[in-house]
Amino acid sequence: MTALEAGILRTGIFIFGAIMGSFLGASAYRIPRGISLVRPRSHCPACAHPLGTWDLIPIASFILHQGKCAYCSARISRRYLLIEAVSGLISLMLFMRHGLGWAFVAYSLLCYLAILLAAIDLEHCRLPNVLTIAGIVIGFVINLAWYWAGGATVALTPSPQWQEVWQGAVVNPGSWGNYEFLAPHFTPLHSLLGILVGGGVLWLVAIFSRGGMGGGDVKYLAAIGSFMGPGAALLVLFIASTLGAITGVVLLLTKRISRKEPIPFGPFLSVAVLALALIG
Repeated sequence: MTALEAGILRTGIFIFGAIMGSFLGASAYRIPRGISLVRPRSHCPACAHPLGTWDLIPIASFILHQGKCAYCSARISRRYLLIEAVSGLISLMLFMRHGLGWAFVAYSLLCYLAILLAAIDLEHCRLPNVLTIAGIVIGFVINLAWYWAGGATVALTPSPQWQEVWQGAVVNPGSWGNYEFLAPHFTPLHSLLGILVGGGVLWLVAIFSRGGMGGGDVKYLAAIGSFMGPGAALLVLFIASTLGAITGVVLLLTKRISRKEPIPFGPFLSVAVLALALIG
């Protein structure tokens, strides 16, 4: 594969990810409000004018219209631009790490779910059951399909046919070494154990914290375990807890929040998922 062909392929993957990000942005708005993802068609929340094709081009439409509705000039939330850009970049980096295969499919689905849940949790402070439970089911189905296809674990090095695409990759992970248990594993058994361990640990935390941890977080970590196994779920929890603690201390010291004000935990789980997907 030539450098030009690799570049075209990478660009295509980024565009695909940005398109998925556009769908995720719309879903983050509609799902918490109980609006169908199919109808009504995409429209401006301010003036309700239907959006045309040129209004829905990921990233480009936001920039061309200067972050405003083309029909009523109402401000469009930068959240849509951020979700589209992050989805595109994550898709590209996953491709450069894993190539086109089972790992790319599994990690992409999990990362798209992570981005969607983070966006919803930040705005509404809840994680909808329709997404977390679906994540648990999809994670197990992906593992089952991967197992039937003959795969067992994520390859730590790219396959020979993808070597040209990996040149200049953003992420260059090393071997897990003695920490193999914490690495993502993709088998039906690991998926079931991931559901039990991931959901079980946070369920115990929710009980002992007396409401300090929500049920949505429990099901979300169970979904993460369903995709990547028990060790990876525990690693995600450790990373998310560390990030959450640091963020909480900073917000308290800067008086951005009070001691009794809750902080959504879902976004920290999502950041940990994205990090592990790029390394795993």
